[in-house]
Amino acid sequence: MTTSSTNSPAPPPASGHWSCRPTTPIFARCLNAMTRPFHVVNYLGSLGGGRLLGRRGMVWVFDRIAARLQASVRRGDDRAFARGMHLPTGWGPYFTDYRPSSTSTITAPGTTTTTEGS
Repeated sequence: MTTSSTNSPAPPPASGHWSCRPTTPIFARCLNAMTRPFHVVNYLGSLGGGRLLGRRGMVWVFDRIAARLQASVRRGDDRAFARGMHLPTGWGPYFTDYRPSSTSTITAPGTTTTTEGS
């Protein structure tokens, strides 16, 4: 597994339904176009969710979502993990238009990546 200079685990390669499909560039452009409204909805949702659910409820929701994501990654086959995906380039300076799964980590300029066991 690849790790960054902070020794945090690398995110899993793109393995979802959107990866390597003809619709991914369109989806990425839609995400770019919806960035501002997304920030507003994300802020209000977090604010409301925290007030409505409280700390225990938020932890429960997070744990449930994390478990589902982990189960999805475990179900991925080799073909799914070999796919890449288009990214919304407007979301950050390190996002490129297309990222093959072999470059699944996003690294800042000046940082290094290492592979365990080498």
